Amino acid sequence: MKDNTLLQIPTGLLACVTTLVTVLIACSLHAIVQRTVKHEILLPHNAVTGVILTVIGTLYAVILGFVVVVVWQGYTSASDVVSSEANALAKVYRLARGIPEPAGNAIRRHITAYAQAVLTDEWPRMVRTGESDRQTGAIAQLIANEVVNLKPTTNAQTNLQAAMLAAIGQFLDDRRSRLTYLHPRVPEILWGVLIFGGVVLLVLTFLIGLESRLLQLIMTGALASMIAISIVTVFDLESPLEGANHVNPTAWEIFAGPANAPR
Repeated sequence: MKDNTLLQIPTGLLACVTTLVTVLIACSLHAIVQRTVKHEILLPHNAVTGVILTVIGTLYAVILGFVVVVVWQGYTSASDVVSSEANALAKVYRLARGIPEPAGNAIRRHITAYAQAVLTDEWPRMVRTGESDRQTGAIAQLIANEVVNLKPTTNAQTNLQAAMLAAIGQFLDDRRSRLTYLHPRVPEILWGVLIFGGVVLLVLTFLIGLESRLLQLIMTGALASMIAISIVTVFDLESPLEGANHVNPTAWEIFAGPANAPR
């Protein structure tokens, strides 16, 4: 079981606490540097320090922007996959109405059971632990096997089975795709670059000499807050199916809701 305790914290609260702690640490360290090194010593080197800060800041901004775009696209893609999975299974349910009993009724009954299992068992488990539910997966495989094992006796039933097989294939593909979003999508090396780069940027601000210590601390705090919020954003969006800011199972709720409940 994965430890996703931080993901369970509401995004706003996590962002506020992380930002506050980062700003306090950065400003405290900068204040120590200000007391140790006089600004007159740093002032002649501001031009060189500024150039280095600009170069590193630009590189960091490009990498950070790239990572944010990737995790945001992953978040929206996860939502699309969830909708596609529900829509594919809904199509199987509709087509199963044309299958003679008892096979057609068994397929519809198991589809109903799967939809309820996703909402009541698998989704809460994914949000809480970042893991899928094996029993729900077993129901999905059972539905697929039932469609594969159908014995059509007419051309109409053969066409129905072919359409159901195509929809089942889409459904299983989407389910597998959904489960891939339970795994980390940002490589550890990128996490290292984001954290190390943020630290380097903050340290470089300590080496700029200004006559107003308060103004310099405000600038350091502003930079620290932006770095902290950006990293929290990446952390939160990296796991679209886990934690407090997870993708909602809206498509499944509509599919299994009172007005559209499989019957």
